[in-house]
Amino acid sequence: MVYRDLVVYIKSLNMASIAANTSAPQNFTVTGLDASRDVVLNFYSTDPVNGIGGAALSNAFAIADNTLSVTFVNPTGSAIDKNASNFVLVVGRTRTDPSADGDRL
Repeated sequence: MVYRDLVVYIKSLNMASIAANTSAPQNFTVTGLDASRDVVLNFYSTDPVNGIGGAALSNAFAIADNTLSVTFVNPTGSAIDKNASNFVLVVGRTRTDPSADGDRL
């Protein structure tokens, strides 16, 4: 698979509290996000030890134009109420046949 027309955002997302032993989707505004594009989201910090408070990323996708849906998982025994954390969001268009327009892997 080849991604084209990549756009990279570093976005501060303020997660809502995540109850113990649960997962929950949360929506965030990302101006310019196109719902027809694929997204890859990863935590970004100069302090990876503290991360996102014990939470994990399950999935992320553009649920609508300008709206990112992220599912966080809390595997711990207590609620996680983390302040805003930075994330890297890469948005692109997928080409499943790279030979179709001369792209090379």
